[in-house]
Amino acid sequence: MRFLLIISLLLCMQIVKSQCSVTKKVENHSTTYIANFEKIFENTEDVENGVMTYSLRVALNKDLDKSVLDTYLLECSFVSDRIYSPTPPRKIKIKFTDNDSILIEARTVEDLPNNTTGIIAQLYLYELVPEFINKLLNKSITLIDFIDHRKKKLIRSNPYKHILKEQITCLNVLSSK
Repeated sequence: MRFLLIISLLLCMQIVKSQCSVTKKVENHSTTYIANFEKIFENTEDVENGVMTYSLRVALNKDLDKSVLDTYLLECSFVSDRIYSPTPPRKIKIKFTDNDSILIEARTVEDLPNNTTGIIAQLYLYELVPEFINKLLNKSITLIDFIDHRKKKLIRSNPYKHILKEQITCLNVLSSK
């Protein structure tokens, strides 16, 4: 019986470790840990009006100077073939089960290279302050709204409730080794 328990625990540890897919980038003064993108929204039901996809991932930048605080970033990959009415995620609102929420605005936007005419591919970057990280680690997500405040439009998604918590936890574990 003990043997089965040990095997089960080892198997669970391996599954958790394998789900923790992170890229490590070492630079002169810092190391950055980047989780893989997770698709949060894709409008596969209404393809006549175009296709839009939103994917999120968390990145952690650790400076070699220990007096500099760690920086967490949220990256949103936005791909759309809706030339006439795309809804770029200039802001993201994350709502939690306790009705609390956080609203973040993109710090930067960059066009991603693509070889297909009529496709918009962009990367939005948001800073996650320590208060937001604490909420993401301790609360469950109910909704994520991708907001284009200029056009007063939003795209609502209902992702897995711990999607960002798991990424942050992976980054913290791998960066502490």
